[in-house]
Amino acid sequence: MRTRRRKVLLRAGLGLFAVAVLLQLVPYGRDHTNPPVTQDAPWPDGRARELADAAYYETRLPLPGRSGR
Repeated sequence: MRTRRRKVLLRAGLGLFAVAVLLQLVPYGRDHTNPPVTQDAPWPDGRARELADAAYYETRLPLPGRSGR
């Protein structure tokens, strides 16, 4: 009796696991793209914008694999 119950529970668990794995393969909600950027993000003040410009936007990084040459 106990062995039969264990088999049933094992099969049910494996079945649920298989269904969960198969659900991950369904491409639900992947048919859209991000909207285009039409304006800059809101900045709390002008100084934050200046810092971002100086730290990130005007920095030119070397191409990958070209550092140290």
